[in-house]
Amino acid sequence: MTPVDPDDFRSMFARRFAEAPASFSLIAGWTQRSGSLFFCADAGLAALEPVLGTLFTDQWPAAQDGALLAEAERRLARPPTKLISTLPEVRRIAACAAALFGRRAREAMHTGCYRLAELRPFTRKGHLREARMEDIPLLQDWDEAMALDAKLGQTEASLLRGLTQKAVERGQRRIWDDDGPRGTLGFLPIGDAYRISRVYTPPQYRGQHYARAAVAALCNELLGKGGAGTLISLYADLDNPVSNRVYRGIGFVLEGEQLSIELE
Repeated sequence: MTPVDPDDFRSMFARRFAEAPASFSLIAGWTQRSGSLFFCADAGLAALEPVLGTLFTDQWPAAQDGALLAEAERRLARPPTKLISTLPEVRRIAACAAALFGRRAREAMHTGCYRLAELRPFTRKGHLREARMEDIPLLQDWDEAMALDAKLGQTEASLLRGLTQKAVERGQRRIWDDDGPRGTLGFLPIGDAYRISRVYTPPQYRGQHYARAAVAALCNELLGKGGAGTLISLYADLDNPVSNRVYRGIGFVLEGEQLSIELE
């Protein structure tokens, strides 16, 4: 099966994403390397690894869960090992998968989809700059550390690490510099919208508002590119109260919740 090109995949749902960034159930996709079955408007997964197939639907009735899971197994050539979708739908689908494949469902990362409602500027000493080629080794270490902090596992940490150079080459990585790098973040264009990602501050620099300043500065930059009505979104670990407080303080509002479930 020929993988879906990441650029084609992003364009397939850019319009829907702009209309409803938290409506993860609009898309079903299969990724081979990690055996994921996901239901989300998330081009980041297409960037991480090839997407084998996608489905679009305005509704996904419970009666079709078994057929969808069987199709995912066929396309992956094995049962899916991970489900990613909105609550409460993902728990329903996981229960069906556990019965169908004889697996145990274990809830993993609980994330929220945030949308920028109105930017509240925040400044501190330092400035946001575009990452340079010489920053790549440091950013690779930070990306891997971020993934492990989020308990994504070594496989996904290695995938993120491998994409760092591409993001820098595309001009999609930023560094907060305060007499040296103090934190990082990136962004992904999705049609006329943007998704902010890879927000990370190393432990020794935390508590100094670097992430808040960096996200606010990047939002201001992206609004300058796209205009005042530009959709800017990001995902946050809902079990991390600090990051969620930071994003709300900048002007982001929670649009929906997503849960990752491992099938073991």
